[in-house]
Amino acid sequence: MLLFLQKNIQSQQCTSCTLNSFSKSVNHVDGCLSCVCMGVTNICSSAFTVIAGTISPPLFNASQAPLISLVTTSLTPIPIAITPQVIDSTQMAEALVQGSQGAYWQAPLLTGDLLNYYEAQINFVAHWVSSDPGAVALSSIRLMLIGRNRVQVPFAMSVPNVQKNTMTSITVVLSLESVIAAGQPSFTRGQLLVALSQVQAVLIPATFSTPTHASRYY
Repeated sequence: MLLFLQKNIQSQQCTSCTLNSFSKSVNHVDGCLSCVCMGVTNICSSAFTVIAGTISPPLFNASQAPLISLVTTSLTPIPIAITPQVIDSTQMAEALVQGSQGAYWQAPLLTGDLLNYYEAQINFVAHWVSSDPGAVALSSIRLMLIGRNRVQVPFAMSVPNVQKNTMTSITVVLSLESVIAAGQPSFTRGQLLVALSQVQAVLIPATFSTPTHASRYY
């Protein structure tokens, strides 16, 4: 059998990473990721275990209301009342949002060093309604991460167009591929890792249409 080795793959069975690379995966162009250790060293090797996970923002309930806020990408608070609503037996946070505001839910507790969650998933549910019959979903909605030095990093979502009056489960992968898919082709993995090392906020989109609409999330 003839095997074609990728740049960072070695061994006759193509089963291990070369020196100074790690995390073998079919999703990586070179087979394994080249080391990027905050510019300090390029020496590393694969660990025996892989840290992976799923981040689910806490389910909304009335007691959490003081912890949940609506902000802009500059983290400026938007003075909009947030109320609990029960939709399909699920308690969600609701706010009346104007399409021109560019509002985001600031996910509670998702701050600090999130390096261990590189390539992990963030899952949440979004829902919006409008009395305007002409209201349509905005295209290319992004999750935003505010990282070290307030660098804004957009991530493509599994559902870029959340349709009106539809309970929508959304997944966002904290990967370089998601950033590139969000319209940042020159962004590097090193820049992403630096941003993840000191996360100031994870911003979940709350604006889904141009007319004023009720935005909900949990």
